[in-house]
Amino acid sequence: MRGRRPLPSKVKDLRGRPGKRPVNENEPEVPSGDPDMPAGLSEAAQKEWHKLLHVLRPTRVLTIADGLNLAAICYTYDVFMQANEDVKTFGVQIKHPVMGRKGTDEEGTVVGYIAKKNPAVAIANEALKTMKSYMVEVGLTPASRSKLHVEKEKPIDPADAYFQKKMQSRHVN
Repeated sequence: MRGRRPLPSKVKDLRGRPGKRPVNENEPEVPSGDPDMPAGLSEAAQKEWHKLLHVLRPTRVLTIADGLNLAAICYTYDVFMQANEDVKTFGVQIKHPVMGRKGTDEEGTVVGYIAKKNPAVAIANEALKTMKSYMVEVGLTPASRSKLHVEKEKPIDPADAYFQKKMQSRHVN
């Protein structure tokens, strides 16, 4: 498939349809709601899972089928945080020993050090790229969020709530 990946109809509805293109009537519908957290996420990833659910619930974009996408965000977040700790501990560059020989002796001796890029920097950068790609899918980046149009829930008028309650109690009896 060439070109941009198609967006789910729910995301298209939230963004609006300026081109007035028709909706895919055959798109499978998945019930909205909180997905089940997959087993095996680290403690840090589980905390991120609950934080993201809290952030995403009001957008009504999540479905019960989005568990793996959300888990991928949380997992890559955890990988990023671990790599970031390594960079904090050892720095962006690490000293790498240069081995040399002393005469005909078979044992190498350290003759100096050269600075090399800490591999954790590459791991952190890759995790950020991966995390961003998943975050775009569910509207968690400023750019992707700016394209969504979520209707705010209207406050319930106390009088309407009172009369609705009265009507429901009449139907129950």
